[in-house]
Amino acid sequence: MNLQTIQAYKSAGRLDNAVAAARDWAAREPGVMSIMELAVCLRDAGRHREALEAIDQAIALRPGDAGLHLARGGCLKALGRLEDAAEGCRRAIELRPFLLPAYNNLGACLHELGRLADVEQVFRAAMRILPDSPDFHMNLGWNLYLQGRLPEAIEQLQQTIALAPGWVEANSRLLFVMLHEPSCSAQQIFDEHLAWARRHAEPLSASAQPHESDLNPDRRLRIGYLSTDFRDNSMMFFIEPLLANHDHEQFEITCYAEAPDADAVTARVRNYADRWRDITGLNDEQAAAQIRADQIDILIELSGHNGGPLLKIMARKPAPILAGNQGYAHSSGLSAIDYRIVDAYSDPPGLTERWYTEKLIRLSKSNWVYRPPADAPEVAPPAFGENGYVTFGSFNVLPKMTPRVIEIWSRILREVATSRLILKSQGLDDPPTRKRILDQFARHGINASRLEILGRTPSRGDHLAAYGRMDIALDPFPYNGTTTTCEALWMGVPVIALAGHTHVSRVSVSLLQNIELPELLADSQDDYVRRAVQLARDPERCAKLRSTMRDRMSKSPLRDETAFAREMEANYRAIWKEWCGRKKNLIRSAE
Repeated sequence: MNLQTIQAYKSAGRLDNAVAAARDWAAREPGVMSIMELAVCLRDAGRHREALEAIDQAIALRPGDAGLHLARGGCLKALGRLEDAAEGCRRAIELRPFLLPAYNNLGACLHELGRLADVEQVFRAAMRILPDSPDFHMNLGWNLYLQGRLPEAIEQLQQTIALAPGWVEANSRLLFVMLHEPSCSAQQIFDEHLAWARRHAEPLSASAQPHESDLNPDRRLRIGYLSTDFRDNSMMFFIEPLLANHDHEQFEITCYAEAPDADAVTARVRNYADRWRDITGLNDEQAAAQIRADQIDILIELSGHNGGPLLKIMARKPAPILAGNQGYAHSSGLSAIDYRIVDAYSDPPGLTERWYTEKLIRLSKSNWVYRPPADAPEVAPPAFGENGYVTFGSFNVLPKMTPRVIEIWSRILREVATSRLILKSQGLDDPPTRKRILDQFARHGINASRLEILGRTPSRGDHLAAYGRMDIALDPFPYNGTTTTCEALWMGVPVIALAGHTHVSRVSVSLLQNIELPELLADSQDDYVRRAVQLARDPERCAKLRSTMRDRMSKSPLRDETAFAREMEANYRAIWKEWCGRKKNLIRSAE
């Protein structure tokens, strides 16, 4: 057995044979090359513990080899031993400071450990070695975003694009970060989306071919859903209710999943589809060809610029009708996408149309239907009853807690002198990041003793139970919460929100209007403070809302999964009939 034979086995997907052949080679000719080939085969077969043993044998033979220590770090990361993995990457850097992949791997380990400030230092050190690396600018930019340092994140992502203008993911991440930054105007954000489309989508749209479809407007329609999020992801709280309630006599459902991290949710969602296509590993041309071959009539893209490369599939116009849904809080910017599904609260007629390239389909009630976790705990008694003071709270991600948001929340705390604020976000596990947030409140006169800071919790149940520690949730702006707003409401916590003028700042308008609590909506920052203070000074109202909120939500459009699915299907049928009519007219005109 030799290396060529092992490679042939791997190419054929016969990994067990490859492992056996590599083991035989390592036994016959023990050396770093043969042992590392065995380690690689074991890694590819998912046998990481055995791979680690092999790597350690190789290191014993050549302890000063930086590449071996880097490989050891990668293996330890796969085993979940993140601290040890980070140490392996550090050792590789010590041995070879210009081993650039070691910086990326070290940053990834520290990121998973929640050590955001340390990640920043890793990438800044890497950029001192290779200042023109788009990878390091991209990774640093995303790290700064996660810390909530939005202007710096935008600057790094812009540098990334200047160095690598064709990098789709970097371009999409810039757009996503801009949605959070208050200094970015609606026009600037829209213009950047159009620029993304000109750069990455329009060249593909120009080559799209016409569709030869059966023009019967009443036949069973083939609906496709394209997403990176068919897994344990917050978007599934809103997408699963639709997929679970489709009328399969009228609609054939195909899911196109970019799902390298398939999990139990993925397995459950597969059962809702008539066809499941795993497009992981396909390029955009191959994926578009598969969709076209399946003769999909209407393709719904669920990730937007959160899954930027998927938009290149949409740009190829793989189905006659393309639409975007709530997976991204802005227009895609693509001329190839015909429609975007919203509602009249998130996008009132005359307010937001100018920020869309798509034609808006407005649902009559809510664009969101929420399926809470089955293991959600019961609503807790009011927190102020035990504490003797009102606790405000927000469990939104750090990038939504902008300096202006912190200033407004500080005003509320000053107005309600005995109150407290509980913040919970993954980034707050990092001590320097936590200190930076506390310092921002301190600049507005709020002592750290009035703040409770939480990071990650062991389970979703623990996360939801933590809502029992707050009395009133404060929604951020301009980027509203969605999952966090629904979680708070389901756990009995009223949410004070500020109504803005673009979709991203009107999600909570829709959610609160649909549970008939418009009095929780403010129309200015001063009004936001006033309503939060007013509710805090009315403990009886808080208690009444808490005790009735889950029932109120259960009876609202946010929980009516069947009605939501039927309205979506009615819209699918309507736009299909319209398309058939236009197509028939074109055929008649050509005759």
